[in-house]
Amino acid sequence: MVIFIRWKFVIYQKCKKRGGSLKDKVKTAYIRALLITLKCLYKLVKKKPGRICVIDETPNSGSNAEAIYKYIAEEVKYNDVFITKKYMGRGMTLRDMYMVASSHVYICTHKSFKVSKDRVCIQTWHGIPLKGMNYMDRGEEELKAETWHKEFNNCDIILSSSNLYEVLLSSCIGIQRNKFVKTGFPRNDFLTMNNKTSKADILGLFEDGTVNSDTKVIVYLPTFRLGHKKDKIEGKLREGNIFGFDNYNSKELEQNLKANNCVIIAKLHPIEEKLLSANKLATSSRIKLVNSKWLEESKNDLYNLLSVSDMLITDYSSVYFDYLLLDKPIIFINNDLDQYRQNRSLLLEPYDFWTPGYKVSNQYEFIHSLNNYINNHEVFAKERKQIKSMLIETEGHDNCKRVWKEVVEPIVIK
Repeated sequence: MVIFIRWKFVIYQKCKKRGGSLKDKVKTAYIRALLITLKCLYKLVKKKPGRICVIDETPNSGSNAEAIYKYIAEEVKYNDVFITKKYMGRGMTLRDMYMVASSHVYICTHKSFKVSKDRVCIQTWHGIPLKGMNYMDRGEEELKAETWHKEFNNCDIILSSSNLYEVLLSSCIGIQRNKFVKTGFPRNDFLTMNNKTSKADILGLFEDGTVNSDTKVIVYLPTFRLGHKKDKIEGKLREGNIFGFDNYNSKELEQNLKANNCVIIAKLHPIEEKLLSANKLATSSRIKLVNSKWLEESKNDLYNLLSVSDMLITDYSSVYFDYLLLDKPIIFINNDLDQYRQNRSLLLEPYDFWTPGYKVSNQYEFIHSLNNYINNHEVFAKERKQIKSMLIETEGHDNCKRVWKEVVEPIVIK
């Protein structure tokens, strides 16, 4: 008890000397100390050879973790694999803690985690970077960048889609080249393989009489503007409408969508989704906003939704790189491009070259581009193919199989 009180006092005194809110500093320090303590306890648990822990930090939102877990559990029928959203701290059962602590292989999507050096960490990451991050993020603090570099490199193997991807990721984080294995990303199997999601399921979101079997589904997936870093806005906020158009006219857009027999399903980035309430963003009978809860309850992954779509709308989200596998039209909303460049920066320039589709900054341009694509899907087809060849070298429908055969199986089955 005396040791615990002394420990709390030391944390309090150290935090008091630092700037900023003392309450926030103390809370952060307590959490960090507790996590360090828990990790030390994990090390006391003996490794279970062959046990696989899949850590899914973005469930249902284009998750590499979920895809590889389903393949290992359902296709390979390997019986010593489990998936968890949490791997340390509050909200975990003792059983989950034991399973994490005793695992041999960890498959991650964000932070690289493993209990000790005799375990193996496989980093899948969650997208080809278009935006600058870490070392290549203009607004990142040097100390945080160095910390992230160290934490990320705690992994042993990193899944890759191409040589260019490896260069981009390493420029942001700093990674030894021999850690990369070119398997493709597991989640892309959700895009290109048959899945339980059908267009009829998606159209069921809309009221009877609004849609029919020929209705075209357009998915809108913007990246975050608010929430990546505390109190920092990285671009134009979506105030009043999900597109951030200054000249937004819901009636005009609704009429155009109806004339073209289209509907739009929008899904905000998980970070921003927690900060913006749906009732602040205008929708309509042909524009629906879905969230992570809906994906979970309907047992869908975001990439299942993309697989049955006819078109993608985005801005600076890396999802469009994966969408190139479908060779379908893409519209890029770039009405805050200069602001985004200044606050965050883009890794790939010139922007117009790396974004194979119509670029729009207002509703007039948006409707014009939509109409053009309806009349001719082959616009930008050549550009889509060119970008895909540079960033996705692993073709086919078997990324999960490659990950299992080339990476995981040689470790767990000897």
